[in-house]
Amino acid sequence: MPWCNLFSVALKFDIEIKLSRYKYIFYDALIIAFIILCLVIICDEVWQICVYSTLLGIVITSLVFFRYQHDKNFPSQFLTLGIEGKCYFTPDQGWKIQPSSRFSSLGCWLDLKQPNIHGNIDESIKTKQLFIFSDSLSSQDRSRLCRVISRLKSNNPNV
Repeated sequence: MPWCNLFSVALKFDIEIKLSRYKYIFYDALIIAFIILCLVIICDEVWQICVYSTLLGIVITSLVFFRYQHDKNFPSQFLTLGIEGKCYFTPDQGWKIQPSSRFSSLGCWLDLKQPNIHGNIDESIKTKQLFIFSDSLSSQDRSRLCRVISRLKSNNPNV
C-alpha cells in the first residue's frame, strides 16, 4: 500500500443504496399485526383467529416475497455524500444533512433540508426525511454516512 493512502481523506463519497430485505420484512410484519388485531376484534373464537391469521400470513408473506424478487431487478440508487453533510441524489438536487439525523443498527434516519441559492439553510425551505435500512448499504458506505452524522452532531451541541 502506498504511503499516500494511509492519511488521505476523500471529500466526497459515492454511496450506493441497494434494495433492502428489512424493508419488506418490516412491512410484512406490520400488515400481519394489523390483520391479527382486526381478527381479534371481529372473531369470537380463538381457533378462528389462529386459522385466519395463519392463512393470511402465508398469503401476505408470499406476496411480499414475490414483490421483493421482482424489485431486485431494478437498479440501485446512488448518492454523493460530502464530509460537510451535503448530499446529492442528482447533480442538480443538493440537500444538507441536518444534525437531527440519527443512526442505529437498523439504519440511518436522515433529516434533509434543501439550501437556498446562496447555500444557507432557512426554516421556510423544503425538508425531507429519509430512512435507509442497514442492509441497503455496504459496511463501508454505512460507516461513512454514520461518520458524517456523528461529525454534524459534534459540531452542533444543541441536538
